[in-house]
Amino acid sequence: MFASLKCDELDAFIMARQDKEKPEFTAKNKIPKKGTLSEALVGARNKILIAFECRLIKNSIGDILPYDTDITSNTSMADHLRVFTVSLGEGNSVLSSKLLSDERWVRFVVLLLNLEDLNVTSTITTQQKIKADHLVKMLQHRFQQHLIHRIKDKCRRTHWSMLFAYSNLAVCAACMVLCNHVADELRVLQDSDSLLPPNPYNFFQCARFPMREGAYLYYDGNKGTFIRSGKVTRRGFTVRGKEHFDESKKVKSSTHFYDLYPSNSSPRANKRGTKGTFENLQMIVGAGWDPTSNCAEMLDRSWENGGLLIFNERESTQIRSSMGKGMTDLQKFHDMCAYQFEMGYDLAISPGCNVSRSPGFESVLGIYGGQE
Repeated sequence: MFASLKCDELDAFIMARQDKEKPEFTAKNKIPKKGTLSEALVGARNKILIAFECRLIKNSIGDILPYDTDITSNTSMADHLRVFTVSLGEGNSVLSSKLLSDERWVRFVVLLLNLEDLNVTSTITTQQKIKADHLVKMLQHRFQQHLIHRIKDKCRRTHWSMLFAYSNLAVCAACMVLCNHVADELRVLQDSDSLLPPNPYNFFQCARFPMREGAYLYYDGNKGTFIRSGKVTRRGFTVRGKEHFDESKKVKSSTHFYDLYPSNSSPRANKRGTKGTFENLQMIVGAGWDPTSNCAEMLDRSWENGGLLIFNERESTQIRSSMGKGMTDLQKFHDMCAYQFEMGYDLAISPGCNVSRSPGFESVLGIYGGQE
């Protein structure tokens, strides 16, 4: 995990855990170079190993952030400052490998996502667990940039749904590894690379499961790359696909997606700056389930209680109180699952190829339109 962090992130992490009286490093420039993971594994005290060694030391500056001493409200300081913090220690987070070590959870995912046809079993290898843990760290790293670039209102970046999404990237990573939706060699990939396979052969076509809901992807067959993820609930993949197709035909584009991929029948088809035509795109399943299935009836349960996602009682209450009226509690959990998978796949797409500008969790965040 520490090997995947940038130098300035490692420096900040290390400096925040220095002994005030006898600090080992009096300034960031006194810390050794980052080095490599292989060097750290054999005992070379580079940035990676030093950060690892001090991971359990309390953050000495966590409670002394700059603030106005006249603040007397009961609002927590983090809420007042709108600080987004993510623990780098073990804490109470759930690793993807822990999920994959739970046979009941794996069986649930196999049944929910219809993975029997991919010959997925409940027997998980050590290599799959290692890969999932590596993947989730890459997704979490990209998530930080996602917040900055997709959510203009800084206050919304600390919304409970974003903290929920961050925690549940472990679910996305575990499921993506189970589905074989991950590139073979993650360790050689950079921030600009796609974390998904170079082709859609390991994915189901949405046409195969027209009435299923969840998260889907669009694959540009002409360029050979994934370009967008999306979510759909309370109507199937086919209906959502037709909605996209109809929008791509319009004279005036409603989003950046249709700007870049207009239909052949649209007067915008030959417009300069397009990346292709909508007809060249394949709509494929990222994670889809039958909303009437027994498994789907259990999506309002946490992973520890026989469900899919990671959440506590407080977050369960927040979900039930979100998204307005007109939806059952179970439907709200279906939406959260679909949003979560949409987010996971969005982060896995190469940033240079991703045509989406949506923040994700729109109906929970209260952000509609104008962003994509």
